[in-house]
Amino acid sequence: MKINNPLIKYENKWVALDEKQEKVLLSATTLSVLQRKILKQKKRNLVVTKVIPFDISLAPNVLTQN
Repeated sequence: MKINNPLIKYENKWVALDEKQEKVLLSATTLSVLQRKILKQKKRNLVVTKVIPFDISLAPNVLTQN
């Protein structure tokens, strides 16, 4: 079964989402390019994140010292 993911076209890119994190407002291949777009369009109150590839997963790693 294939799941339809609205972020698939932003895979491996930086995105700026609205405050409610429901809509992608801007995207770019690098964070610096995205920052320039945000400043140019005078956008505020955005959530900026990287959309990681969907064929990998991230898990936290806790290191402890004895």
